[in-house]
Amino acid sequence: MSNSVNITHISLLQRIVRAKSSISVIFFVYCVSILSQLIIVLSTSNTYAASAQSLTRIIAVLVDQSIYTSYQTPIDWYASQYLQSQYSDSKALVIPIETKNFQAQDIHKMLQNLYFD
Repeated sequence: MSNSVNITHISLLQRIVRAKSSISVIFFVYCVSILSQLIIVLSTSNTYAASAQSLTRIIAVLVDQSIYTSYQTPIDWYASQYLQSQYSDSKALVIPIETKNFQAQDIHKMLQNLYFD
């Protein structure tokens, strides 16, 4: 009986040793991965980002051609001095048009082309 007890103890000890060695290998791999991540983070000290883009707001002032020819100076002053001072980073454009020749869809398309171009 003592022989079978010894074999059982030896088998149990072998399983414990295998489990401990497996845990040791897993712990070693974990430590190596943490260390490699730490080295990568510390070695890349400079961080770069895209520079902030300045956005220019476009303000379109649509004026009937007949009114614009009569009041060009005050309309230009209104657009360049007043509107651009009220809105930061803005550019006011005075667009004289013949209102008889344009519909709302045409004006919408024109403004859309201005914005995206």
